[in-house]
Amino acid sequence: MDSLISLMTSLTWMKGDDELSKTVRNHHFTHHVDVKYYSALFGPSFRINDYASFYVAGGPARIKVRGKVPEVNRKYDGRKSSFAYGAGFIFNVNENFTINAGYEGTRMNFINDYTINTFNVGIGYNF
Repeated sequence: MDSLISLMTSLTWMKGDDELSKTVRNHHFTHHVDVKYYSALFGPSFRINDYASFYVAGGPARIKVRGKVPEVNRKYDGRKSSFAYGAGFIFNVNENFTINAGYEGTRMNFINDYTINTFNVGIGYNF
């Protein structure tokens, strides 16, 4: 662990779904949404001491949205890409393994602007 600066990579995959209900002029609508999020971030990590480092990272993010409103027989399927960014800390468990904790965020525009914010915890391997 001699280097003060090194390269880190982070791969993220998230999946979620939701159901929204709305009444418009005495008509009730239910909106089903499935979302998948992928990102690949790269950036430098800076050694604080033998046990801890902090990192900043950026890279591409992709989101897939699939939804339907059964009451009006309407479906949609969309994909968008954007830039994702992140920062966090890396703690060295031993010479090869690490535990990390950080933040990742991006903005996407599907009908409206949405901000995706995640806090993550992971494990890593030093080559």
